[in-house]
Parts: sequence; structure tokens; C-alpha cells
Amino acid sequence: MSETANTPLRFAYTFDLGREVRKNFTLDLDRKTLALITKTKEALPEWTRLDCQQCCNCPLTPSTHTSCPIAANITELIDFSRQFSGNDPVEITIATELRTFNKKTDLRSALGAIFGIYMVSSGCPVMDKLRPLVRFHLPFASAEESMARAMSMYLLAQYFLKRKGRPADWHMNDLQALYENINIINFSLTQRLRVACASEANFEALTGLDFFGQCVALSISGKANQGMLKKLENLYQTSPAPKRSP
Repeated sequence: MSETANTPLRFAYTFDLGREVRKNFTLDLDRKTLALITKTKEALPEWTRLDCQQCCNCPLTPSTHTSCPIAANITELIDFSRQFSGNDPVEITIATELRTFNKKTDLRSALGAIFGIYMVSSGCPVMDKLRPLVRFHLPFASAEESMARAMSMYLLAQYFLKRKGRPADWHMNDLQALYENINIINFSLTQRLRVACASEANFEALTGLDFFGQCVALSISGKANQGMLKKLENLYQTSPAPKRSP
């Protein structure tokens, strides 16, 4: 699909589990807002209700939102994956505008690659803050890659704020708080999926996302993972220093 202002940003996921078991998920995002373009669902299961294992930091209320935005969008994914084990081998292909990713892995890892898109683009007010990362989606990112992308995204946002004359958080204090809130979302969604009787593959996929979130938060705070942060710092040892005015 060619890139125009009116065409959605598309991520096409194909899960091939062999034995003629093949499932496609096409996620279309609004190109400007990066919000998931959803189809109206006639009925949703009870476990998607906002007040079912609602996150303690959720700013939404049942009076305005009947369902959890993330839960409402992953029902088909949960129904598909609940019949398999997280260890089941799968070949996953992810087609985007500019490139195609392909990997033979286990189902839990494959689910983690698509869960991240749903969580950030569904309309959760907490997860919405990570939408710029979706524009440059990197499936199967390592903890080190995830940390570098999150910090780079945040600091670029501070640069744009500075250009507009607004305060910039160069010490990334708010980024640490953001990921602490995201960890709460991941935990609460796991509890929600237990109500849905989802498979262990779903829980393990979310656990992987939670691990990456903890890496970012702990590294910024200086409490842990300093070795990983040091590795990133070493990459910039040869970067030119800014010229100072005489």
C-alpha cells in the first residue's frame, strides 16, 4: 500500500503454525493519530468490561467507557491463541509499507510482537504516550533495542517541546514514571486475561512486554540494569562534542 495522507498505516501479521493452521491479523492505524481503526463489534465478552480487573491507574470510568479499549480490540487474538501452547512453533510474517519481517519462533514470542501494537494504538490513555514507537515498529526487539528506542523517542519529544518554548525533561524523570505506569497496565491486563481463561501463551507474551518496561524504568532510575545503559553510552564515545562559542 502506497503512503498517502488518506491511506492507513498497515501492519499485516500472518501466523503459520503448520498443519494447515494459518491466521491473518491486519491492523490499520490512522496515519496522523496512530490510532487503531476498529470495526464495530456487536457483542463483547464480559472480561472486556472496563470494571473487570480495571487498572488501578486507569483514568477512564465505566460511565463513559463500557469496555477496556485494549481488551475490546484483542478478543479475536485471544480466541485464536487460547487453543495453542506458548511453546508451539510458528512462522510469523509481518508485512509493513517498507519491509517485511519473517521469523520462526514460538507462539509466545510471536504474540508479543503483535500485542505491543494493540496496547499502544487502542486508546488506553496511559499507553497512548508510546504511539510514536508504533510508527517505527520493530518486531522482536531485544531489551537493549527497546531501551534505546524508548529513550530516543522521549528525548526527541523533549527537543520538540524545547523548540516550542516549553519545559523539557532532559533527565527523563517523567519517562521513568510512564514506564512504571505501563508496568501496572501489563500486570492488570494479565489478571484480566485470567478471567478470560486465556492461554499461557498470552500471559507469557505480556510478561515479555513487562520485562522490557521494567528494564527502561530501572535503568533510568539507576537502580538496576546499569550495565545495559553503559553499553548504550559506549556507542557514543566517538560522537563529536558540540562546538562552544568563544
